[in-house]
Formats: sequence, C-alpha cells, structure tokens
Amino acid sequence: MRTLAIFVLAVTAVAAAAERYVGTVAKVETSPPSLLIQLDGGGQKWVAVPPETPVLRIAPGEKDLSRATKLAFGDVRAGDRILARAEGEPGIAGQILMLSQGDLAQKQQAEREDWKRRGISGKVISVNSEAGEIAITTATREGAAAVVIQTGGATELRRYRSDSARFGDARPATIRDIRDGDQLQAVGERSPDGRTLRAEKIVSGSFHNFTARIETVNAAEQALLVRTSPGDPPVAVKIAPGSILRRLSAEAASQLAGQKRGKTAAAGNVLEGSLALTVNELQPGDAVVIATVDGTGGTGANVAAIAVIAGVEPLLKRSAEAQREVLGSWSLSLDPESSGDRGGGR
Repeated sequence: MRTLAIFVLAVTAVAAAAERYVGTVAKVETSPPSLLIQLDGGGQKWVAVPPETPVLRIAPGEKDLSRATKLAFGDVRAGDRILARAEGEPGIAGQILMLSQGDLAQKQQAEREDWKRRGISGKVISVNSEAGEIAITTATREGAAAVVIQTGGATELRRYRSDSARFGDARPATIRDIRDGDQLQAVGERSPDGRTLRAEKIVSGSFHNFTARIETVNAAEQALLVRTSPGDPPVAVKIAPGSILRRLSAEAASQLAGQKRGKTAAAGNVLEGSLALTVNELQPGDAVVIATVDGTGGTGANVAAIAVIAGVEPLLKRSAEAQREVLGSWSLSLDPESSGDRGGGR
C-alpha cells in the first residue's frame, strides 16, 4: 500500500514543466490514488492522481479530446494503456488519458483482420524512391509473383527495431530506408489484377535467419543459448517483444528442407500449419531457425530474436550451403498488428 507520503512529497516538490509518461498501468493504489506505469521506453514511474485530476477515456485512434469520456479514478485498471501528464518528483498528475484493455483488444483484433484481408508480404526486389514504388516478390498458390507497392504522402512507413517485432515499436522510416532483399509487409487497396497495391501502412526490416541447436533455456529471462555447429562459439539469444515462437509439423519441416517435390517452401505457407510455443516448451537439443532484424546471428554475438521456429531437424541435416539457400529465400510473415498467439516477447 502506498502511503500519504507520495502526496506530501508531490505537493511540496518544486514545480517543473509537465512530463509525458506513456505506457501500461502496472499497479493501481486507491489510498492515496496513484498509479505505477510500466513505461514504453523501459522502467517504471509512480504518479499521484489528486481528486481534481481529470481522467479521460479515449477511443483507439481518436485524437479529438472533446470526444473523450470522463471517468472516475476507480475505473482505471492494471493493463490499461495510459498517458499521464505530471509535474514534480514524485510525479503529480495534471491529466490522465486512458485507453482500456477492452478497447485496445477490439482495435488490435480489427487491425489483425484488416492485415489478413488487405495485407501482403514478400521480399523487396527493387526500390524506386523517386516514383515512390517498391517491387516485391510474394508467394501465391500459383508460385512466386511480383507486386508493385505504391506509396504516397499519407502512407505510414515503419522499420522494425532490432530488439522488437512489434509494429507499434517499429521506428518511423522513409522509402529510402528500404533496400533490396528486405522483408516487407504492406496493407492497402490492391488493383483488380493484383499487380499493384496502394499502401496505407508499410513495415520493413532486413532479416537474418540462421539454424542452431539449443543448449540452454532461461524462460524467466526469455533467453536461449544456442550453437550453430559443434565447433562454433555459443550465441546468446534474447527473445524480443512480440516475437513469433512456433513449432513446425514433421511434414512442414520436410517441406521447408526441400525434401518433398524437390523444392523449398515459403515460410508464410509453412507457418500456417505450425503450433504456437512458449519459451518454457523449448528444450535443450531442439533444432531451431532463429530470425533477427539487422542482426549478425551465428557469429557468436548476442542477438535479439524476432522469431524462433522449432521442429526443423530435417533442415539441420542438410549441408550448410543448402541451409543458406533455403533460408535466403525464406519469407517470414510477421503479423505486424498482432498481440496474437506468440509465445515470447513480453
């Protein structure tokens, strides 16, 4: 229980310019009213909420505060998204803007459905920054197909950070940040012939995929120690927030390894039949494919994994050259708006 001291300190603190604290409510105290915020940038912050402080509930995506609903402090729950404007140290809140868990869940579900319905993913094959066009190759039922992604002034472009696979964490980008060989996902309106897509949102990244065998699992730290081959140094792998953890079926693993019909498979197709995992379910000795963003995985350095795919024993039985050939064409279909069925990344 927080004591009245937080209010005494807050009221007597030297006035300072209001700071913005954005994150998720980790804890709610009612006596005196105060919130512990898990900040988006890392760390935590306690803020006191005096009775006169307005607490406003805003709808997802709403920018007009006149449309906000006034709430009582008791309506705030752990897990709600929050923006607190506070002064002093400890912080005393002058305004609380809140997005409830329920509203956020509905927004995320709608966004997931939109990306599934109107989204596309593939590997970048050319970029024309002057024309605002990006050509990608994407997997279809008929095989690989080329699609031109068209951008405009209203297109939101983002690029995955090396330490997170969440679309919301991706940094703002421009078309000039995108390179040949990048993985890209876009959502927008596709032309009737399917050859072009007018993009509303784009997220891209330069992924590095490598195979390894797990040596140790630290579920509490969301971390693995893996080795790419018996003679190589171990690689410390941190599971990034929003990461995909999946286990392939035996059939899908054989397909990925190119043991069926003499061809490899696109990752998006292979992952459709895979099962979600948690870090706890991974075991020493498991063969895995690890995907990193802008990483140098496999060289002995620490890496942040945005995907760990288990059940790939058939792929490890192939030569190093064959593995590189398979993984070089592997298209990782991240769900950029999902909080979904990923086992890792807290």
